[in-house]
Amino acid sequence: MQDIRFSLSKDINNLCKEKLIKIGYKITQEPKIGNYLILYLNAMKRIIDLRPRKVQLPKDFTIPIERLNGVRIFLRKVELGKNLNSYQSTHLKRIEFYDSFLNDFGFHHFHLGEKLQRHGKNKGFIERTGYVLIAKVENDDFYVIGIYKHGSGHEDLFSDPTLIQKCYDHWPHLIEPFVLRGLLGGDKFTPSERALLRKSNVTVPISLDNGLIIMSPGGGTTCAGTSTQNIMHHDKIMRSCKYYSEQLLKILKPRLDCSATFSVVSFWHDYLVLFSLERCVFLHSRLLLNNSVVNTLIASGFGPLYSHGWVPCDLNKMTLAFYQYHQPVTGMDFLCPFQSLVKINRIS
Repeated sequence: MQDIRFSLSKDINNLCKEKLIKIGYKITQEPKIGNYLILYLNAMKRIIDLRPRKVQLPKDFTIPIERLNGVRIFLRKVELGKNLNSYQSTHLKRIEFYDSFLNDFGFHHFHLGEKLQRHGKNKGFIERTGYVLIAKVENDDFYVIGIYKHGSGHEDLFSDPTLIQKCYDHWPHLIEPFVLRGLLGGDKFTPSERALLRKSNVTVPISLDNGLIIMSPGGGTTCAGTSTQNIMHHDKIMRSCKYYSEQLLKILKPRLDCSATFSVVSFWHDYLVLFSLERCVFLHSRLLLNNSVVNTLIASGFGPLYSHGWVPCDLNKMTLAFYQYHQPVTGMDFLCPFQSLVKINRIS
């Protein structure tokens, strides 16, 4: 009797857990909020991948004289595509830390020391200096908002809406997608008021000087404190799983004349790769805009099979190479901390 088995949502959750461990996170208990997919999406939003970026500076950009060399070193690393994550908050090490500043304003902040800390709990992170550089990080550009004092006496820096105003003044195209059309005016919350609202996981609009009202460029925060943007990605993936399950059975049953168990090795909300170790067969599925699914069944060593049936074969070098392509090996020493992630733009 033909028996085709797969559990997409369970596989995806387990795959995300494996990836988080490979990145270097220590996982000692089940997630307090949601599942491992939510934690992985949170990590992907916080961690900056290695790629060269063009530095964009505001016209009024100034550098404190005591931080001049540190800023030069840092911005050069941005241009060269070097590791920027060691300049981030040490909270980056906490798997269930949800960055309210990033989730609300959409900005990262970077410390400006010149030396890595070699010992202690913050080993691998740059020295703290009392100043931070705030920036909007895009795929190809690095928009510097400014350099600000950080720490005691400056607790409301990360909730100050003038950061958004400055971004809009210099690069309006970064903010315009979040303008609430047809609305003008509205209450202006002080940095202290916004900070208190954030602590209660409340997202409120931002009023610009010209009267425009925008919602969080970072996507906002849910009542649970997670990223609204990430939860939307999570829900879309889970909805896709249900649809994929129905479509996969339709494609597999007439083409496989035996039982097989498939597991997920790579995915996104419009992309799925499954592998049957016992049959050495890959299934590549892509969800199109019209909700149709394009499937390609691949038996290693024999190429795509477009006709009925499949060709069994032994597990060989070609199969292992294809499988390992979707199973990158990383570790804390390699990341140091979080130097790089393979295929950062999709979970793979």
